[in-house]
Amino acid sequence: MTFVYMPDRQEALLFGGQDAANRYLNDTWTWKAGCWTQRAPSHSPAARTNAAAAYDAVRHIVVVYGSYPLTTGFATDTWTWNGDDWQQATTTEPPGYVAVAAYDPHIQRVVLFAERMAQTWTWDGTQWQQLSPETEPPGSQAGSSMTFDPASHAVLLFGGIGPNHEYLADTWAWNGVTWHQMTPQTKPPGRAYATLISASSTNGVLLVGGENGAILADAWRWDGTTWSLAASIGPRVGAGAIDTGSSVVLFGGATDKQLTNEAWAWDGVTWSKQ
Repeated sequence: MTFVYMPDRQEALLFGGQDAANRYLNDTWTWKAGCWTQRAPSHSPAARTNAAAAYDAVRHIVVVYGSYPLTTGFATDTWTWNGDDWQQATTTEPPGYVAVAAYDPHIQRVVLFAERMAQTWTWDGTQWQQLSPETEPPGSQAGSSMTFDPASHAVLLFGGIGPNHEYLADTWAWNGVTWHQMTPQTKPPGRAYATLISASSTNGVLLVGGENGAILADAWRWDGTTWSLAASIGPRVGAGAIDTGSSVVLFGGATDKQLTNEAWAWDGVTWSKQ
C-alpha cells in the first residue's frame, strides 16, 4: 500500500494494498488527526500494492510509480495525488517495475531507485530523468526500503533481497549527486519489506520489522552514523508509515498471524496504539 504524509494539508494519503483474500485494492483514504475518510476521486490508478511513492514538497503532490496492478501485470505508470484527485502523468517511465522512492529536499526532487535495474531516477514534476552517478547500489530483486534521513541530510536505502536470494543488510546514502555505502559499526540483520521512515522529532530514521524467512519483530534507529535498537511493537512486515513531525505513525502490514489494520504512534521512545 501507499501511505504518505502531506504536511501542508496535515493529512496522510492511503492508497491500495492487499486484503486478506489476496485481492489488490485501489481505494483512496485520507487520515487526519486520527480520523479516516474514504475518498471518491474522479480518477484513480489501477489496484496495486508496494508502489514506490513520495511526497513532492515543492509541488505539493504525492508521486506514485509502478508496482503490481490487479489485471495488467507489473506497472510502470506514474500518478500524482493533489489532495483531491488523481492524475496520470505523461512521461518517460523508468523501466524497473520494482522500485522505492523518497523526496530529496536539497535537490527538490523525488528520487527513485529501480531495484532490479540498479538505476537512479529523479522526478522534476513533469518527467523522470535517469541519472548517472559515479556510484550506485548493486540493486536487489525486491524489498528494499528508502526514506530521507534528517540527521545526515541524505536519502537512505536499506536492505532487500539480493541476486542469490540472500537478505541484504547494506545501508546506502544518496547525497544529491551520488551514492555512498555506509559502514556502521552496528547494523540490523538483513531483511526485506521493512518499514523505513524519517523520524523528525528525534532527528533520525526508524526501521521497523520486515522479513528474512520469518516476520521480524525488531525495530532500529539510525542517527546518521550507526544503528541502535529501538522499542518494538512485535512482528510486522510491509507496514506503511508517516512522519508527522511530532511522531511516527505506522499503519497496517502483516503480523506473524494475519494482515492488520492497526495504527501505532512512536514518540521517539515508546509506541502507543491509536
